[in-house]
Amino acid sequence: MSITPDRESKKVLLSLARKHGKKPTEVLRELVHEAAAARKARGKRGPLTIQTSDPAGEASRTALGRRLRALSRRYVERGGKLLTREEINSEVGQNRGER
Repeated sequence: MSITPDRESKKVLLSLARKHGKKPTEVLRELVHEAAAARKARGKRGPLTIQTSDPAGEASRTALGRRLRALSRRYVERGGKLLTREEINSEVGQNRGER
């Protein structure tokens, strides 16, 4: 496949390549893979929004789940940062005495 980018796109691509110390083809390949992964992650949910990218924005099936989501949402709105899955697992491991 042969693609001819316009001047502005070519300038942006070369600038990104220079900035990251990579070949333009490597940068382009990474951009395409990132876009494909983001599209696949969205699936049938439509465009990526705070509701689809943040677990606190997902709909819950139970009253308890809805309450927990509301608390999480308020915590984030007030500047709090939710832990990642890795951070939670690490903290649980520490509490259990694992290393």
